[in-house]
Amino acid sequence: MFHLYFETKEALEFFIHDPRVQELKDDVKHYYVGEQDIYIEEVMAAFDGG
Repeated sequence: MFHLYFETKEALEFFIHDPRVQELKDDVKHYYVGEQDIYIEEVMAAFDGG
């Protein structure tokens, strides 16, 4: 399992469309049996005004 963080939606889109990503996905099958799960979440910072 690994995590990736992208500053912007555009950076995520650029990563997804990079041809090397398919190579990465193809390599995962050598180490993991089953479907690959991808979760996309938004990280938000919460600040207390105090």
